[in-house]
Amino acid sequence: MLKRKEPAAVASRCFPRDRTRRLFGLILAVLSVAWFGEPLDTHAGGLTYSGTLRLASGSYIDTTRTTSYYLFSGVRYTAGRLQLGASTALILQNTDLVANSGAGMIPFNRQHGDSQRRHSQSPGGGSHDSPMMKPLIDGTGTRQMTAGLGDLFFNADYTVHAGGSNRPIITLTTQIKLPIANASSGFGTGETDGRAGVVISHPIRTSLIMADLGYLFLGDPPTVDFRNAMSYGFGYGQSFRGGRYTLAVFYSGTTRIVDGYPPPRELSLGMNYRASSQTIMNVSFSFGLSETTPDVGFSIGTTLTLVP
Repeated sequence: MLKRKEPAAVASRCFPRDRTRRLFGLILAVLSVAWFGEPLDTHAGGLTYSGTLRLASGSYIDTTRTTSYYLFSGVRYTAGRLQLGASTALILQNTDLVANSGAGMIPFNRQHGDSQRRHSQSPGGGSHDSPMMKPLIDGTGTRQMTAGLGDLFFNADYTVHAGGSNRPIITLTTQIKLPIANASSGFGTGETDGRAGVVISHPIRTSLIMADLGYLFLGDPPTVDFRNAMSYGFGYGQSFRGGRYTLAVFYSGTTRIVDGYPPPRELSLGMNYRASSQTIMNVSFSFGLSETTPDVGFSIGTTLTLVP
């Protein structure tokens, strides 16, 4: 970020800029890990490496529980107000009933049993052919754990307003997902997805409030008709002990992606610890609030500054 001018000095003493960056990065990391598999501290300076281990588990719209393990790995380069990043993940998953998309994890399978009857009945007692009844992959349910590489994510963010003098920080964000994962194993949809958005944050002494609004461009697999969707997130962060510890809570979701199914909604809680000037450790928990998100999630990771 650019240095503040002298009139902002008093405000910076109430809420130092490096602490604002850490709170902003933590809240955005809580959102991005939950939705896009992007575990990066977006406001660390220079060149950084981030690694995150994530567990997500849920029965989604089916009766079979899907458990997924992710080992995210990513790099990010910051030059002034511009941040560029790339990341991917190794995935270990016990079923092929869930696919990873630009909107996060989405259940896809040939419905059966109670789940099929529940979702195939219309309010008037008839039936309808929901797009999700058509299998993206030929889901077979419980099976042996299968490992594979996830899709590749690229990010480009630009801070158009760096805050100061009690003014908000405004950052434009973009992301594209390239489909390199094996779609038949549930590691991806086989389609290119994208997102464009804006993040507005405002520091208040040792706390930070933030809103994230965006638009998702989702590629349509051969058997599923995705809607492009609006995404949103609202967060609050608080720092302690001079910014060494930070806590954040974030609520996020999208508008409806597939007709006949509830949109994804999730609540996330996160904490990070600055072990040194070049090392940040973080942990987060997430709770699904709809049938199209994991019931629970847990992440633990670290961000290392390679080049300040």
